[in-house]
Amino acid sequence: MARKMKDSGIEWIGVIPDGWSIHRLKSCVLERDSGAWGSDASGNDGDMICLRIADFDYGRYRFKDVENPVRRNYDKATIERLVLKKNDLLVEKSGGGDKTPVGRMVMFDKDYPALYANFMDRLRCRNFVIPKWFLYLWNTFYSNGYVWSYIKQTTGLQNYDLTGMLTGEKVALPSLKEQQQIADFLDAKCASIDDVIAKTNVSIEEYKKLKQALISDAVTKGVRGKRPMKDSGIDWIGQIPKEWNVVALRYLGQCQNGISKGAEFFGSGYPFVNYSDVYKNTELPKNVDGLVQSTAEERERYSVKRGDIFFTRTSETIEEIGFTSVCTKDIENATFAGFLIRVRPIDDSLNPDYAKYYFRSDIHRRYFVKEMIIVIRASLGQELLKKLPVLLPSKDEQQEIADYLDSKCASIDTLISKKQQFIDELTAYKKSLIYEYVTGKKEVPA
Repeated sequence: MARKMKDSGIEWIGVIPDGWSIHRLKSCVLERDSGAWGSDASGNDGDMICLRIADFDYGRYRFKDVENPVRRNYDKATIERLVLKKNDLLVEKSGGGDKTPVGRMVMFDKDYPALYANFMDRLRCRNFVIPKWFLYLWNTFYSNGYVWSYIKQTTGLQNYDLTGMLTGEKVALPSLKEQQQIADFLDAKCASIDDVIAKTNVSIEEYKKLKQALISDAVTKGVRGKRPMKDSGIDWIGQIPKEWNVVALRYLGQCQNGISKGAEFFGSGYPFVNYSDVYKNTELPKNVDGLVQSTAEERERYSVKRGDIFFTRTSETIEEIGFTSVCTKDIENATFAGFLIRVRPIDDSLNPDYAKYYFRSDIHRRYFVKEMIIVIRASLGQELLKKLPVLLPSKDEQQEIADYLDSKCASIDTLISKKQQFIDELTAYKKSLIYEYVTGKKEVPA
């Protein structure tokens, strides 16, 4: 028999079981502590790991193993105050953006000898709230957009008031026994869903590797089968077709760093190609989202034309340097970011359709890794870029390679897209499942 329901008076929850009670989020929390600041790492009492946002698997709401954790020295008082214990909840309280808003939470299922950075808060629950149930409740609150809608009403992403949110929002709580039942049930269900998602992601990565291998093989060997070969003279490339040339990039195009302007100039005006437009796309999007207030002279100097090759210029790691995107159609009145370098071909020696694959292969990335040195941030300079060796088949063969890769890569991309759609559907189902049980819409089977 269906249990009796009542109106919770909470818009995002709706009706709840008759026996559930209403509490403010703040009343569920016994302790709240902000993380360690850089200035706290000046003691000599202990060398401790300091966890960051990147150290968490938010998809599974948990801490993940960190290969190279950040370690710092702290004084005894800071360590005692902030060291992580079993059932601690960490919530991301600053940073983010439209696509990755703050508010994500993870939980520790055991004591862990580490501290956490200042852009996170640690929460500890009161004795009438089971931490794992609160974790599911919070992430339902987050995943349905309610954290984000609250943040938009505050002073900004970097300074939003977590305490204010905890004070102002209400939630519905079942008994401790039912909280535990719900948490145990969701643990089992979500683990099963997460395993399927993880296996599908592994499959996607295998397809991406296959695609990358296909591209690298085509732009170093061609697509005409066995043929006379010669030594390229480059150790990380090896043999190439006999009739191909190896040309330094300086002889194919001219380099130009992007525009640099203050934050007040962005958000309105003319089209603007940003770092992510290049980093995420083999071919530059025809319509970019960015806008900047640029002058006529700037739009001429930093223009975006068919055939232009854009390289990511700066990042925290070498691995993110030298990613490219090729413009295959003029973007009128556009300029591009200072974190990018534009290479504009000086003639038609380099086919844009071939270039978009050649510069996305892992060949030239080996050159950057070999040649670059990181100081604070990895940075790609024009002089290093100009020395980049480019394999140059004839114009006809460049188009032949591009047509071949268009067909092969489209097939792989279709398979990847279908698998990603499956993941999206599973993620949506998981989100719905958690919502239905932590708000009492469904009851855990006996």
